[in-house]
Amino acid sequence: MSTMRPLLIGSVLAVAALLTGCATNTAAPGEAPQSPTPTPTEPSMSGDWTASPPSLENASVVWLDGGKALGVVTWGSGSRSCYPVVQDVTVANQDIDVVLAAPTVDGVCTQDLREQLLLVGLPEGVDSKAAATVTLSTAQESQEIALAARPADAATTPAGELSATLTPLGVVLISYGSSSCPPVVDTIDGTTVTFTTIEQACTMDYSPRATLLDIPDVAVGTQLNLVSLDGAADPVAVTVQN
Repeated sequence: MSTMRPLLIGSVLAVAALLTGCATNTAAPGEAPQSPTPTPTEPSMSGDWTASPPSLENASVVWLDGGKALGVVTWGSGSRSCYPVVQDVTVANQDIDVVLAAPTVDGVCTQDLREQLLLVGLPEGVDSKAAATVTLSTAQESQEIALAARPADAATTPAGELSATLTPLGVVLISYGSSSCPPVVDTIDGTTVTFTTIEQACTMDYSPRATLLDIPDVAVGTQLNLVSLDGAADPVAVTVQN
């Protein structure tokens, strides 16, 4: 947590009182003295600070990206920079251990409680069409989650290609691009999803990003039209898979 450092204004107020004289606080007979109104100040913060540890209460896990990744859902601040970070992933057969840590952020985490969707890439050898056991761990707690197998006819997605997976949370879009500039949804009209234009400097890496799409009544096989995804001039189509 950060240390709040309110400005020390006592000496300034004392000087102001001397300059303005006692008349400013003198009340008429029978009236209560008027207290000076302090000037509001903004709290200041400096340096990086560590966000609260991720909560594993009600955490969940789903297959994503054609079985090549996991979507781990924790709960906490909705500020994206305050999401937990994946510290380590180990796999032994179908047992998957994911270690999470609190991020070090430069700023303030909002005080809301929302789903935090983390994309966890998996090494080769994990069979998404077989059941698996996922153990989520932090420095404070751990939780074991049984992950059901994907359907035998579930689609596979080539590495580096868009995918949209129907999950209990909604449709999760996996796109590739700068990790510092994940897609941000502007509007959703039926099956057309329009993204906002990112106006900031982006890192030049090419990484998978998970974006949750709140599309009601969507089904496996539905085609989505993605407009302005990563600034693309033409709409991009992707089919929702299971």
